[in-house]
Amino acid sequence: MCESNVFVLEDDQEALFMKDVGWVEFRQDHVLLKDVEGLERSIRARLAYADLVGHRIVLEPVQPADHG
Repeated sequence: MCESNVFVLEDDQEALFMKDVGWVEFRQDHVLLKDVEGLERSIRARLAYADLVGHRIVLEPVQPADHG
């Protein structure tokens, strides 16, 4: 299988966010993830790096823009 685990950087540490992800879609203000069972999650983040051989995707959270 070619699924990946998705991690989020928290205080320079990688925290597991989602397992067995088969779909990653980078949208304007968030990343949409879908696992092999159809579960969807989204997160305000950008790609930090991807280790495709190791089946790891690491995201860096971003804060929403302050328009006030």
